[in-house]
Amino acid sequence: MGNISGKDFGNFQADVGKVDSQIGVVMSYVGATIFIILGIIMVIYAFIPTTPLDCDTVAETNAVFLECTNSPNSTNCKKAESSLKAKQVHCNVKKRNYWFLLGGLFIPFAVFIVWYAKWWNNFTHTNKTAAQIGGTMAEANMLTQIFNH
Repeated sequence: MGNISGKDFGNFQADVGKVDSQIGVVMSYVGATIFIILGIIMVIYAFIPTTPLDCDTVAETNAVFLECTNSPNSTNCKKAESSLKAKQVHCNVKKRNYWFLLGGLFIPFAVFIVWYAKWWNNFTHTNKTAAQIGGTMAEANMLTQIFNH
């Protein structure tokens, strides 16, 4: 076994940092693809009219039926019927879910993730100290993952 100098150890850490940054670029492309697809789906869904989420009138229809079967002319039956009619009117109107337009923010976020990963990759290939720090962080993260599971 030969002598390992501090320079050799630093070069090893720098090489680990460079490889880790290249893996980060690949993973950023995978994540960005998922974010972009999800963002596009959410934007499309925002413009498709749908019934409101609180439109389960089956249970209310059954409750009105039971209430009005026992006493069809009571005030409770009239109130239940009018409430059911109002709910049916509410449920017949389809609305767009514009809050899904926030999914459009996933697209610039995905672009930022890829840009940052490529910037870090370039930085580690031009700056040995940054590559050594990145390599040390990658090894520490790997050890943490090994011993936490």
